[in-house]
This record gives sequence, C-alpha cells and structure tokens, in this order.
Amino acid sequence: MTVVRIRSVLKFKSSKKLELFYLKYIQYMKIIREHINEKFTQDSDPISDMGIGLNVKRNFDTHKELDQWIVDKLPYILKMNEIPKDIIKSENKWFPDKYSEKIGEYIIKYITVNNKEQTWFSWYRAGIQKILIEMGFQT
Repeated sequence: MTVVRIRSVLKFKSSKKLELFYLKYIQYMKIIREHINEKFTQDSDPISDMGIGLNVKRNFDTHKELDQWIVDKLPYILKMNEIPKDIIKSENKWFPDKYSEKIGEYIIKYITVNNKEQTWFSWYRAGIQKILIEMGFQT
C-alpha cells in the first residue's frame, strides 16, 4: 500500500502523522513476526504449536469432565473411525490391553486435572467404563 493510499484510507491530514503511524506499524509488525517465529520451528507441528487439535496439553476441573471428554474423543485416541464394539472385556468388564495402553499413553502425555499430571488409574477406567455402558457398550 502506498503512502498516498494509506493517507486516503486513514484520513491523515499531515504527512508527519502518517509517517509516525507507519513507523509504529512497522515496529508492531516486527514484534508480531518475532512472536510468530518463536512459536513455530522447522521440526514442529504448527497445529500443536498453536494449541489446537487433540495432541495438546489439556487441563480439566474434574475427573468426571475428563471422563466424558475422553469418551467423546476415543475414536481419535484409538486411531479408529468409531468406538470399537469390543471396548469392554466381557470377563471382567475392563478395557482390552490394546485400547487401555493407547488411552493411558494419551492421558499421561496430554492430560492434567486441576493442573496435576495424571496417570492411568482405575478410577479413570471406571468412569469411562460407566459412560460407555450407559451408551450401550455392553460386554
């Protein structure tokens, strides 16, 4: 954009004010560029760097909130199109190891509750299992 165009768009009366505005604009753009460049690196995932998507750290206020979120995201966590029919074992109503390991790894890597890192303990399994049974996933 030329100086004349900027002046007409922003309605600056004097060239001095326009020049000061332009210098401030350049300063701010340098700061923004530096911030963006700090955020992204050559070997990083831009989606994860921006804090969007599912492979980012998340904090939950309650375990119940976490359980529901995990159930909603199970297909992604398990890398499947839908929640598998055999998600709950028939003999002990627990998760098969092939699913339990993936869910546990995800929770350990990305999840906190009240800003505390989590492990894959039985209360998660019980909460998630209860929601799945309510959804009709029977053994």
